[in-house]
Amino acid sequence: MSALVLSLLTAGFVYLIAGACSGKPEQVTVLASTSIAGSLKSLARSWQDSEPSVNGQCVAIEVQEKDSADVQQALSPDWDTKRNGNAPDVWIPESAAWARMAADREATARLIPDIQPSIARSSAVIAMPKVMAEAVGWPEKKLSWPDLIAMAKDPEGWASDGHPEWGDVRIGMSNPLKSTASLLALLAMIDANGDTDITQEELDAVVLLKNTMDTYEPDDATALMTKMGEADAAGGALAHLSAFPALERDVLMYNSRNPKEPLAAVYPSDGAPEADNPFLVIQNAPWVSAVKQDAATQFRDFVRDKEGREVLLADGFRDSNGNGGPSVSVDNGLSPQITEPPAETVQPAAVTNTLATWTALNRTTNLLFVMDTSDAMGAATTVDGEDTTLLEVAQDAVRIALNMIGSEKSQVGLWQFSGADAGGVPYQSLVPLERLDEGNRASISENIDFMQAGGPSALYDTAAAAYQHVTENYLAEATNMVVVLTAGANNNPNGGLSLEDLTTQLTGTRDPNRPVSLMTIGYGEGADETAMQEISTATKGQYFASKWPGEISKTLLNALFNAQ
Repeated sequence: MSALVLSLLTAGFVYLIAGACSGKPEQVTVLASTSIAGSLKSLARSWQDSEPSVNGQCVAIEVQEKDSADVQQALSPDWDTKRNGNAPDVWIPESAAWARMAADREATARLIPDIQPSIARSSAVIAMPKVMAEAVGWPEKKLSWPDLIAMAKDPEGWASDGHPEWGDVRIGMSNPLKSTASLLALLAMIDANGDTDITQEELDAVVLLKNTMDTYEPDDATALMTKMGEADAAGGALAHLSAFPALERDVLMYNSRNPKEPLAAVYPSDGAPEADNPFLVIQNAPWVSAVKQDAATQFRDFVRDKEGREVLLADGFRDSNGNGGPSVSVDNGLSPQITEPPAETVQPAAVTNTLATWTALNRTTNLLFVMDTSDAMGAATTVDGEDTTLLEVAQDAVRIALNMIGSEKSQVGLWQFSGADAGGVPYQSLVPLERLDEGNRASISENIDFMQAGGPSALYDTAAAAYQHVTENYLAEATNMVVVLTAGANNNPNGGLSLEDLTTQLTGTRDPNRPVSLMTIGYGEGADETAMQEISTATKGQYFASKWPGEISKTLLNALFNAQ
């Protein structure tokens, strides 16, 4: 009898396990980057074999590959399934930097959880042909990105390291709006401490990078590795590129194909954010359910447990302690132990500012600077303990901003306004919209130097004329914008446009197929913020406040970087 009971109990126990859930499985969609999606698909199959459930409801995991940059752009409470496919219940970007960028949008921030555990890590490195890395002391000697930029600036090139046959030190870069490795490299240079305050020194570093780049891949995040492989197959790897941003796992995968010239991963001596593959269970979204969140959490715990760690280590990743599997070795171009300092956790605004800076440096811009030179700009002020005027501080800010416009196809012009001259025109065109070559830069700098404050402010009439001028001189495939910097309010002695007239005119002039943004900067305490907000809104532009004179340079750069 006892044997029969035991048999029935055992049979019942087996039956309960086999039938632990019922109904069509509730599907949990996991969007993961290509680099880790293969490992996660394998783990999802293993987890599915355990017949997972939530409160008796069967659940299933479907891992889909989607670039981190694409998810970052698309993620919102209004996820478009027709354009982007299934909405994510879980998002695993290559780096938390992508999540930080998404979190910098108010509506999207609510979707990003506070708990962001890493499931695998891959360091951001400088990828170099191994023989070149050895020539500069790898693996013992460390390099930073500024060190590498200095090498690229050296006119002797590789001759300085005893290899004139290699020619120049050639740096490659992928678009950081698409490439995790390039994004992390830029963060290390532009805002290494993640404090969102991009200093002049940091700006100078990225300008140097831009000016020393030999190759730039704007459209394909994997193009640098692909073209390096093609050059290697043709026997020209050393003449192709000397260094470029990569993730150490990318280096491992490249070397696994036995190239003629394998790569080495040089770990930046000043540290860099890691590609930490955070497991983000989406919250507060219309498609979220408690069942899916519970199932996602179960899968996360499985991935972070022993079997999951073993699979990810075998696939070339490191664990949360920085330990790699057997393939993470010097023989494969990697360092088994990372001794470089970890980078600071970046803030959402730091990522956004970094990308905005890079975008401004590399895009083509059609820009008209419009500077207030009325009485208000002559106000005395103090910056860094030195007596000056609002105009003098603004002049310095425009000079700095001018150096941040990098594309040779860009056009820049300069106006000033301070009431009406004898002919009744409330502004002066000092430098026409022309290609930003050495002559144009010199002309703008010279005219800035000769500006003097005095007279009333015909802000409204000037804004209308400037916007019309850029609209009529629209430059295709460029960011077209007017930047108006003023310390006062409209007080045109000749009357002129009212604020209502101006906004009506701007709205009527704006062509959504040929957009021009009017960016306004309110400088100092006397600026008419309400008016400038309305002016910018009429053109889909933005208003920026700079209450303190010392902030004007950063404020002006923000206006340039954030124009669409």
